[in-house]
Amino acid sequence: MDKNIHNCWRDLRFRNTSEDNNEMNDITGGRRRSSLQSLAQRYNWFSNMALFMTIWPVIMWLNPSVSIPHEKVILIVLCIYFATCSIMDRWLYCGIKSIDCATMPVVEVARLTRLYRRRHLQFIGLLIPIVIGVIGALIYYSNNIYLTVGVIMGTIVGIAIGSRQLMAFLEDYRQVLQDD
Repeated sequence: MDKNIHNCWRDLRFRNTSEDNNEMNDITGGRRRSSLQSLAQRYNWFSNMALFMTIWPVIMWLNPSVSIPHEKVILIVLCIYFATCSIMDRWLYCGIKSIDCATMPVVEVARLTRLYRRRHLQFIGLLIPIVIGVIGALIYYSNNIYLTVGVIMGTIVGIAIGSRQLMAFLEDYRQVLQDD
């Protein structure tokens, strides 16, 4: 029996090869993150970025070359939109950050992960119609071709980046739920 245990232990021993060395350094150096840590970090970044973007409509408001009807209403709605995005992402960040895989039962981790994934998608469903209305109003009321082209190009780039980030979020959620 002792010989059998000894053989099993020998077979399971960690081999530190040159291929594993980079991976081991990432793990011990704290550069390797779990899917939950990646989600939390991304939500934190998006929350901070949305909060920073609340300044952009104010800058547009102060710019004398931007002159559109209902400008104040559109820009106030845009400020509220970015502030709302920041609050939603901060709430998701705090929720994901509160999940502790070491102390919580697996069922609770899975339940909370599904809840925050569902809330993320619901928040997107709430925010997309607002941003479509704001973008539509900016394009409709703009008499400046450069502003119109800028809004259209920004929309295209935003859709591309947003789609890529959404796929990354969903992949992290899928990874967390797969591990459970």
